[in-house]
Amino acid sequence: EKEILTPVEVKYKEVQHDFWLFAANKIAQTFLANGGIYIKLGQAMATYSSMLPQEFGDALKPLLTSIFERESGEIDYMFERDLGGLPSELFAEFQRQPIAGASIAQVFLGKTAKGEKVAIKVQYHDIAKRFKTDK
Repeated sequence: EKEILTPVEVKYKEVQHDFWLFAANKIAQTFLANGGIYIKLGQAMATYSSMLPQEFGDALKPLLTSIFERESGEIDYMFERDLGGLPSELFAEFQRQPIAGASIAQVFLGKTAKGEKVAIKVQYHDIAKRFKTDK
């Protein structure tokens, strides 16, 4: 049966929804802006979103599936800094579109000089700094 609500109850539910929606979106934005452990926390909250108001599940769900875009040139910078060369110099093939991403790194597909298909995990350039502040 459909629940019959008084006008006051209807207004209360609308205000409550707006509040939870605002709070959930602010929290999701904060997690994305801070990265690292905050994205992990958001992913954990999204996994158990059935224990939270629905608005939180909706706002945090993208943290489970999104590949987080990073700055242009970051991949080349990381390769040169850590490995001494560009991906095109170190691999026979390197697909620049990531196939997966998480709070600390992205994963790319490539091929070695011997033709072996490999998954290449590239950490974000600011991850060490972020972990120093994640206490």
